[in-house]
Amino acid sequence: MENILTNSAGQRIWVVDTAKEYDLERLDPTEIDAIFIDMPKEFGAYVADLIIQIRKHSIGKLYLKSLFISIPQELFATHVANDLIDGVEQSTEAPDFINTTREINQIINRYVELSPEGFTPTFGYAVQILRYNFARQKNLAANLSEQSMIGYNRPLLFIISATGEIVLEVLDELARIAKNGYIGQRFQDKLHLCPQCHSVHLIYREICTRCGSANLTAQPVIHHFRCSNVSPEKEYIDGERLICPKCHKQLRHLGVDYDKPSVVNVCEACNFSSQSSNLVAQCLHCKKITPVEELEPFVLYEYYFNDRTMDFLINPLDPYQLAANKLKGIVSFKEFTLLLEKAIIDLETAEDEVYVGNPDLYLVLYALELDLRYANTRKVIDRDLYLDIMQGATDIIAQYLKEVSAKYLDITFHNNMYMVFANFATNVQSKQKHVDEVMKRIRAMVYQKYGDKIVVEGTPKYCQYKKDTQSILSFMDKVAKL
Repeated sequence: MENILTNSAGQRIWVVDTAKEYDLERLDPTEIDAIFIDMPKEFGAYVADLIIQIRKHSIGKLYLKSLFISIPQELFATHVANDLIDGVEQSTEAPDFINTTREINQIINRYVELSPEGFTPTFGYAVQILRYNFARQKNLAANLSEQSMIGYNRPLLFIISATGEIVLEVLDELARIAKNGYIGQRFQDKLHLCPQCHSVHLIYREICTRCGSANLTAQPVIHHFRCSNVSPEKEYIDGERLICPKCHKQLRHLGVDYDKPSVVNVCEACNFSSQSSNLVAQCLHCKKITPVEELEPFVLYEYYFNDRTMDFLINPLDPYQLAANKLKGIVSFKEFTLLLEKAIIDLETAEDEVYVGNPDLYLVLYALELDLRYANTRKVIDRDLYLDIMQGATDIIAQYLKEVSAKYLDITFHNNMYMVFANFATNVQSKQKHVDEVMKRIRAMVYQKYGDKIVVEGTPKYCQYKKDTQSILSFMDKVAKL
């Protein structure tokens, strides 16, 4: 058993006063209310490392516990651990220690333990970040940080993974949670990242448009009035004089004999001169060189808590993961895209007289996002109820597909949306009636089973592929981003 003491407020505190390697798996977080690292200042590096280990720990709410240190915080003021402590105190009896621990525990004790089977890892990371910051009412804006792969830091986010790809996936999960209304979202910045490793740490350089060398020299261009020759200045230089390379006359007076209307880039590697150059960025992490126009754009958002946040964090739902793993009657998104690709090929190669030579033939994909809430309170419904309603909706969609006399695809669930079928059609406007009918049946099913206690809302989206007008790859990319 580790060193656990009880203060005058009855709070049980794990006190770390010895520099050793602790087995956090053996520590039962239900036995403690807070953590106090009481070490001398010469152990600053050890303290920072231990803080990160504790905050990385995702089991048993250990990472959520209030954590105080006794050494001066400025010893690692630029370290990521600086954002992961709740204060600096010299005793567990300090009023701020007692009050902060009480306030944090009142919130985190309500959180339901995340089930590894019910959530994707990135969704779990996103919930951890929100739970940690909500318990402390910390601002969810990101701060500039050279230690972060994307140049910004947010408490708890960048200790989860050092890879830019995982960081972006977690940020995408936060954006999806905001889309569902559990947190607020507003624009903070737009970044341009390495397309290979998603790092913002880039070196920009101008290179020669002919040979690709960065050994460029900017030189004035001289315009000789007498013979109208225009050349870089270095071609005029002859010792201490300026001699026109075309007419061989000496240029004496700027503004009388010549002027300098512009600047040209001269490549010292291949001697090529041009007023233009190519701008590229080299990643400091993976070394990839990318033209700036091919860098990956990424919008960074600031998040804030609202009146729906607490209910969500007590027992979060991950609709995509639940639907993908639990619902019967849907196919994987990968399988669905293969079926969709086949449908497009069938459309392009159709020999039926209805389709041959028809320039207005479309393939229409229907997508439907369901929003399920308790009426009046607008609380998130519990997991079992959610799955029951979504299974009913899946069955209704499957039955409807059997009734319509059109080619269709199996049902999948992707990015919190049903993708229900693709249909050959010449009248694209008729697509709305399918979604309206499906929503009518789903609402009737929910009302029959649960009365008016549950509110069902639906957000329809459509993707349409017109014959002979776009590539299959571009259409598939559009579907994936729905």
